[in-house]
Amino acid sequence: MTWDDWIKKNEDALKDGFELQFSQQVLRYVRGIKPEDVIPQAAWKDSKGVNRRFDFRIVVPARGLTSQLNWTALQKIVIRKDGVAF
Repeated sequence: MTWDDWIKKNEDALKDGFELQFSQQVLRYVRGIKPEDVIPQAAWKDSKGVNRRFDFRIVVPARGLTSQLNWTALQKIVIRKDGVAF
């Protein structure tokens, strides 16, 4: 699967725009991460049982890697406003 295929397959989960931009400009260039390793809007429950979502969950079993990425709405606004590179 290519990154373009992954983006198309996950377009509903990337609807915020920020996640789409991050996928196009950052994730696709990270060495060792394939599209199949990335789960957008990964669901989880916090300690109080409240449903939450990470922006991205990255799982690379062969390397023993599991990581979650999440930004607050304020961080997303600042990044967009200032044009700061990810």
